[in-house]
Amino acid sequence: MRYRYCLWLILLLCDWYNTSAQSAIYIPAEGRVYAHPQDTIAIYGNIINNGRIFSPAGSIINFYGTRWANDTQGRITDESSDGISGTGGFVRFIQPNPLTGIGTRQWVAGGYNATLQSGASFPGIKIEGEQGLWLEDLNDLRINRTLDLVKGHLFLNGWNLVIGQFSPGEILHYSPEHFIVTDSAFGGGRLYRHRISATDMHVVFPLGTRPGSYTPLVVRTADVPAQFGASVWEDVRSLVTSGDSLWDESVARTWELATDRPGARIFMALAHQVADEGAIFSPNRFSAYIARFVNGSWENNGDQHVPESPNIFTTGTPDPLGAINTKTVDQLPNISYFTKFVAQRTNNPLKTILDFFGGYRSATDTVLLRWITGREVGCDGFELQRRQPEDTGFAAIAYIPSRARNGNSTVPLTYTYKDVQSIPGFVFYRLKVMMKDGSFFYSNIVAVKGENIKGEIIAWPNPVRGNTLHIYFGNVRNAKAIELLNMIGRTVIWQNFPQPRPPFSYFALPVGRLEKGMYILRIFDDKQNTLHVQKLIFMQE
Repeated sequence: MRYRYCLWLILLLCDWYNTSAQSAIYIPAEGRVYAHPQDTIAIYGNIINNGRIFSPAGSIINFYGTRWANDTQGRITDESSDGISGTGGFVRFIQPNPLTGIGTRQWVAGGYNATLQSGASFPGIKIEGEQGLWLEDLNDLRINRTLDLVKGHLFLNGWNLVIGQFSPGEILHYSPEHFIVTDSAFGGGRLYRHRISATDMHVVFPLGTRPGSYTPLVVRTADVPAQFGASVWEDVRSLVTSGDSLWDESVARTWELATDRPGARIFMALAHQVADEGAIFSPNRFSAYIARFVNGSWENNGDQHVPESPNIFTTGTPDPLGAINTKTVDQLPNISYFTKFVAQRTNNPLKTILDFFGGYRSATDTVLLRWITGREVGCDGFELQRRQPEDTGFAAIAYIPSRARNGNSTVPLTYTYKDVQSIPGFVFYRLKVMMKDGSFFYSNIVAVKGENIKGEIIAWPNPVRGNTLHIYFGNVRNAKAIELLNMIGRTVIWQNFPQPRPPFSYFALPVGRLEKGMYILRIFDDKQNTLHVQKLIFMQE
């Protein structure tokens, strides 16, 4: 028995007065569904298409369901005699569903196999949902003519999207807000544009690894028509997918370009986000170039120029956060890999910069420590060390890994750590800032007083028996100088602090050379007012 339906009957099967919004419509293998030219029809539930849907030019199918599934034998045909070479209508994937008022991500099982180049296809698709359209597992998607990114993204989810039939087709409304999302890892799927020729000029692959990270690839060819497929992911390795990380000297992206006609000569452009420039790339961006992976290694030079901003490869306003580099490639193989490097490193950052390290007692049994890095270059992490006055040295109490991606960052990063302890007296902290190459440096020492210690400025021990006088400043930020006088009023030590004073709460004053006796400690502010006076007894051995 052959089934023939008019598409308006589907609405009766999915009557929004009588069924839930998730009711499924099933079109069997012999089923035929017709949408008339200029018709606009709504489907509120899911659909399984094993038969044939006729979608001629001018027709619109508004799909509000969660999942659209094409069988590999299912078809959505246009008005042409072969069903695939005409203009065709649009299936609009729209959210939220007006029956529920709830918006959700929508899924499509395209029923197409990009490797075999066979299966179902859509004449045109519009995406109009904030959470986007996602490809189902084990299904590629083919769109014969037009993809319109009205609102939201198309997520490849590890599969492939093919656009065009006898031409590269067209993608509308792509921008930094709406594009095709691959994945942050290798193998996130490809976008194919069919039969790109010299007459197509610049063909844009509007890709990004995640929403908010628009990094398109552009191809122009003068050779015979060919299909090109592109992908991008968030990693740069010495052997493409393995080996040493090269993030700090790159833009944290690797682009892949495949073609079914190797040997072609192409012009290409790659756009990256300026915020993704590595710690070495950024200060040397004047020598940026596109590098191709050839014969087991990345090219170490190329056409150098400052990345051009804004990124003009968008149908909307040019992207001021994007930057473009270009390259001409000869003898393109089946699969190529590209990234961006810098040829010169005259402004190579030397090390990680620690801008601030401080701490205070936030509760009777808790010390809150905080530090900020201004830049991180190959930073592995931070060993937090602690000691009490009677201890002979510092001991590690925690290890905090770097928050920077691969240990490299050109923007300030903030860290906090809570040390739960009930030490009644003073306790000292410092950071051992550790690099991936094994090198390290220490921070300033932070002193935090216990609950039994009173006063804002404190000097100890008293009597002094060692080589160091410890001075705690607490929240005093305008201390300018320390003076130590003997009992006849002569200044024996004067320590001046440049203003504004660095944000430290502790200072270790060397006193090992002083003789036994009584001394007066005075601390002055930046206006020469006396902040603190204390009598000290030195009992040196």
